[in-house]
Amino acid sequence: MKWVVKVMRRMALEGNTSDQGFHLICLGDSNLHNPMWDKSHNSHLFMRNNLDKAWYLIDTTAELNLHMALPRGLPSLQVMLSGNYMQPDNVFVSSSLDDAITKCNTVPEEQPPRCNHILIITVIKMSPKASTEGPRENYRISDWDAVREELVLWLDKLEVDKDMHMEVEFYSQL
Repeated sequence: MKWVVKVMRRMALEGNTSDQGFHLICLGDSNLHNPMWDKSHNSHLFMRNNLDKAWYLIDTTAELNLHMALPRGLPSLQVMLSGNYMQPDNVFVSSSLDDAITKCNTVPEEQPPRCNHILIITVIKMSPKASTEGPRENYRISDWDAVREELVLWLDKLEVDKDMHMEVEFYSQL
């Protein structure tokens, strides 16, 4: 878990150094249990050690201004032996994405056979930023014979030493 938190902090730091809008989405199987996301019937999982590990993640999400996108109590894992549903998987997003998350839900009915984790579907409504870059030249449609003729005229006007023997001399003429 400490490694995951370290990566989350580094990614947040790298993203915040850019001048563009920064969004962070962290999702995965943390294998942590806490009353903030697990249902109360799983209280047998809320042992001191488990809660301490979960609070480490909770403190980090607060530090990075991340919010839990997957609503509390939605199952993300079904224990095969007992059939008990839990939520060790989670989705955390930057607060800047709160309004963009239109749906974050589990789909237990689509759970593949012999798989204990349940599919999580997250829908984010975002539109790409409009490009401010102007159109580029299309060199494929150039009349290259005309370009060569024009280039010869420009090069003839340059005063260059015809007896260049070293690369340094060439670059000094540019």
